[in-house]
Amino acid sequence: MTVAQETATASTNRAELARKLGIEPEQISTRSLQWGNLLRDGVIVQLSIGRVRGRRKLEKEDLGLQGLTDEEYDRFFAEHISLGVKKLLPSDILIEGDTIERAIRKNLEKASFRSLWGYFVPVTAWRKWVDSHEKLKQRYYDLLAKELATYQDMVDEVRASYLVAANAAWRRAEEVIRSQGVSYDEFVQNFVARIAGQIPSEAEIEESFYVREAYFRIPLPSEIAEEAARLEATRQQTERDQMRDAMETEMMQRMMSQKESALDGFLTDVMKQLRQLAYDTSIELLESIKKNEGRVVAPSFKSLKSLIEQVKDLNFYGDDDLQGKIDQLNDLVSLPREVRSNSEIQTVLQDMATITRQFLVSAGVELRSARNVGISDVPDASEVETAIRRQTRQLSLEATDDDMLPAVTRRSRVIND
Repeated sequence: MTVAQETATASTNRAELARKLGIEPEQISTRSLQWGNLLRDGVIVQLSIGRVRGRRKLEKEDLGLQGLTDEEYDRFFAEHISLGVKKLLPSDILIEGDTIERAIRKNLEKASFRSLWGYFVPVTAWRKWVDSHEKLKQRYYDLLAKELATYQDMVDEVRASYLVAANAAWRRAEEVIRSQGVSYDEFVQNFVARIAGQIPSEAEIEESFYVREAYFRIPLPSEIAEEAARLEATRQQTERDQMRDAMETEMMQRMMSQKESALDGFLTDVMKQLRQLAYDTSIELLESIKKNEGRVVAPSFKSLKSLIEQVKDLNFYGDDDLQGKIDQLNDLVSLPREVRSNSEIQTVLQDMATITRQFLVSAGVELRSARNVGISDVPDASEVETAIRRQTRQLSLEATDDDMLPAVTRRSRVIND
């Protein structure tokens, strides 16, 4: 395929990816790095979240003690004042803002893979992420509407809280404050006024509020080569242009030399992240089952269902061994509670933990011991093969010998008869 043909193909793939994601092609910009064809089934998402944080360090001027040296103020502050960072907005507003922002970022993390270039959201997780992201984003802007609608009440609340703080500070350090020639009334009035004067205005609050998304795609190697060829064809003879072109050409060459390792690293990281998610959750569930004497309690059952959904969303690259175990767990949790076997769930979780641990250990990931729930520190080939074979036999439609099938299959067949 020629450079022109590959470039045309890249443009088509970009349009196809945009179609799958339900956004305009222009929203997906291009970066000069290569991840391989796998990236055609996903997009890099970057988030920027802003708002007035409403927290500032309490300075000596706020206490009317600007006459003290920095050393004297630090000693005074340590001995008498415990106000720390001043809050310019009510605590409940600050906490709610922090909570929603964490939820927005966590939502992206849950639907993506961390990579060298940002969060990679596969097509399989895209729609669910967009829907939940928009709901969280609306909550964020609802908080802005709440702040604007109750702005004067917030200002009054902050002033009242610092009036109390000013009196507390006076009681703790009256002698030091009076030594600066400051009376009680002056101290309290200046203390509250200085802090109130730093409360952001309604316009500042509104302007600072935003949630912005940026989407990126990584081009094919030929796009990098084409850019290098373009630089060569348009090279000017001025000294500055020659220096610039030399720098850009070298940059392109470095990118091309790194593309294979970048692709390998990306795929390895994707597999490690998804398998570690499955492993960590499996161990937590197995420990819970052991602690609760073989029972899968409600919180664990919820975590199990969440794991099933998350792997379903993120397994865009086709991890058959992992997906087989997830399908098996999905079959189990779909059974009525009265016939669902906790021991069968435990067995599947142990198999999945064995398979994923063997991969993670071989990939150099440090894991805590899970011998307490029946998982070898370094599962050998026979253990992994047994786990995979048990999974394969259960999912096979051709397996008919009940004695050869795992308990979960026999149970399912009895229920379905």
